[in-house]
Amino acid sequence: MSLKKIDTWDIDGDLPILVITSRNGEPLEPNKWTSLTHQGGGHACTSFKRDCIILPIREEMYKKIQQLASKWLGTDVGAFGGPCLDDVNDYSKDLALLGLSCNVTYKEMMEAVYPFDLTRGSLQILTATELPEDLDDLLTFNSDFDKLFGSFFRWEAFILGENCD
Repeated sequence: MSLKKIDTWDIDGDLPILVITSRNGEPLEPNKWTSLTHQGGGHACTSFKRDCIILPIREEMYKKIQQLASKWLGTDVGAFGGPCLDDVNDYSKDLALLGLSCNVTYKEMMEAVYPFDLTRGSLQILTATELPEDLDDLLTFNSDFDKLFGSFFRWEAFILGENCD
């Protein structure tokens, strides 16, 4: 399977972007997926690599998402491991203002990589893209066992912004 490859430093003018990713399974329609590399973690320059679907952000949410990404730009949050509790609490409040949460995904947070809990509601807030009711319908599995294995928190969602470095 060959996916389109993108390094986000080649599209900096188009950041932030919204992506959904899957921890396992193979894309059913590879032409809709991107093999993405993104730099995060501030000066730590942590490499964030995922196969993902890039989704357009609703026009009315784009400025709010830009403000979120701008707030955390230059903070080096997550540069030396996961975010500290104060940063998580602050970030959680930022997301709540958008109608989002990070109760499960906060561990992934770093400068330029902003996770949020993926729900039907969170997707509807951020994108008008029509997606299947069950996101697993976007994937193919070798067996029913493979589909069952890893089904909890298989899907992740991120807002990717500019990194200070």
